[in-house]
Amino acid sequence: MYEYLDIVLLASVLGLIIVAMESRNLRNSTLLLCGAFIILGAFYGLLGATYVMLLQLLIYGGATTALLIALIYITRGEFEE
Repeated sequence: MYEYLDIVLLASVLGLIIVAMESRNLRNSTLLLCGAFIILGAFYGLLGATYVMLLQLLIYGGATTALLIALIYITRGEFEE
């Protein structure tokens, strides 16, 4: 049952990253990258690398995303047209 799950997870990460790069809104881009980091952490969990999964979820899924959102709101970096 899990033979195609890794392909689906990696395709969804790639799709989220492409949409995040093409998005004009910085907040939406940051949240899309957060989703990609969380799915990548789930992929590491599927591979059996639990410590890497926990580090991925805590550092990239949580701390880095919170830092990027705070930077966007502090600098008022809205580039919408």
